[in-house]
Amino acid sequence: VTLVARSDGTTVTLGPGRSSEARSSSGVLATAAGSPWAAASATRSVPWGVVKKRRKTESVGWGTVRSGVLVRGGTVAALVSGSRAAVAAAGSGIVALKILGWGLGGVVFGVVADRIGRSATLAWTILIYSIFTAASGLAQSWWQLAILQFLSGIGIGGEWAAGGALIAETWPDKHRVRAMQVMQMAYAFGFFLAAIVNFELGPIGWRYVLAAGIVPGIATLFIRIFVPEPERWKVARQEAEAAKQTAGATFAAIFAPDMRRNTIVGVTIALAMMLGSWGVFTLLPAWIGQG
Repeated sequence: VTLVARSDGTTVTLGPGRSSEARSSSGVLATAAGSPWAAASATRSVPWGVVKKRRKTESVGWGTVRSGVLVRGGTVAALVSGSRAAVAAAGSGIVALKILGWGLGGVVFGVVADRIGRSATLAWTILIYSIFTAASGLAQSWWQLAILQFLSGIGIGGEWAAGGALIAETWPDKHRVRAMQVMQMAYAFGFFLAAIVNFELGPIGWRYVLAAGIVPGIATLFIRIFVPEPERWKVARQEAEAAKQTAGATFAAIFAPDMRRNTIVGVTIALAMMLGSWGVFTLLPAWIGQG
């Protein structure tokens, strides 16, 4: 859940069908990013050029991330000697580890984004994703691929957390939902991007397809130069430092009594989406292969 602090020390989280507002005991709310549908209200005025840069940056990052979340069946088959069942088992293990890394990255870098900034975290997580996706092309066994994809997944989860918070804290109320829609559309567009990359590079070899994952790393330079930190985050960070708030307290804030319901609902919805989505994407290639 993304909690965003107001400059007056209060916070607002928009959850499914409910919004809540609370003041922390110290007058400062620790922000914890991790869900793109949670949003803050009353965003401070930000120049429109900066807003558009942040939207484009997050859209590019989220789109390229989506292009690399799937591991081709042919990739696993090239690293596993054995029956189709053995290939399927190895592929399932790789996907499971990647999703685990995705969730872990969202939690860890959600807290990191509160400490070092949204833009900085976004750049680092895209770089992590890019490096380990490209390094996956050097894997010599399925377990090496699994480890590299797990580390890549950490970058994906962190990018989601930082990017969602960046948009929520930048866009004004009336445009925030539209901005989130654009971000999620870019996520879906990543499928088409992956298909194009696979179509062009797949005949050469699966390692070249994964090596193309280094390209999004170029976006980190753009982010660090042209995408400043949101003013809301700067104010919240100054107040958190004054209150000497720890990283543990930041994470614990989403389980506070006034936030617990939104956290549980958000996690439940995300869990249902992940189970359904990844179940389909994992089993679909095998089903097509049996046709």
